Amino acid sequence: MPTKKKQIDTLLKSSKKRIVIIEKIITKSVKNNKFYDELDIEFKNFLDELKSALDYCANDISEKYAIGIVRKVYFPIKASTKTLHSGRDIKLWEIVKVNNRPLYDYLENIQQNIDKEFIWLKEFNNLVVENKHKNFTIKWLNSSNRIKFKTNAGTIDWDEKAVNISGIIKSPVEPIRYTVGSITIGDMVPIRWFCNLSYKNIQEIIEGIYKLF
Repeated sequence: MPTKKKQIDTLLKSSKKRIVIIEKIITKSVKNNKFYDELDIEFKNFLDELKSALDYCANDISEKYAIGIVRKVYFPIKASTKTLHSGRDIKLWEIVKVNNRPLYDYLENIQQNIDKEFIWLKEFNNLVVENKHKNFTIKWLNSSNRIKFKTNAGTIDWDEKAVNISGIIKSPVEPIRYTVGSITIGDMVPIRWFCNLSYKNIQEIIEGIYKLF
């Protein structure tokens, strides 16, 4: 069976290298207290590469179990229905359920927990589809344990203990402490942290899928 695994591996390697580029831009931005336009481009490309890797993976599943049945195949991220039993690709997942139940259960578990352990994937997809150009913010923690946010509207200064890190990631997370400046997506989610989290988890999802082929 033809496979997109080689293309997937290439995309994953490229996205990993792009994290290094993004980190260098962040370091330069924080040092100079200035935003650089290339951050937008690199972050957009990073998102697109990882999303393409997931979609290639879904395409391989379709090619193996239901070739020709679904014209366009995308990796399932059913944020609203939380089940594979929805959408245009429902026939594909019904066939997978019959022919490879472990693979079906693996993917269905992701959908059912999209607001829990896989909420990062839901927000990753939101960024790919809707918010890839969301404003970035320079953020830093000073010695008085207060967190400052520098935005276009000015500077916000909060006591660290009063900050609820909810931003894009809506599930409770451990407070993230900064000893140096950082760039965040919107007001709260650090882009360096989000990139590394997305890369690591998507790589693990893809590896899990191919183990079940």
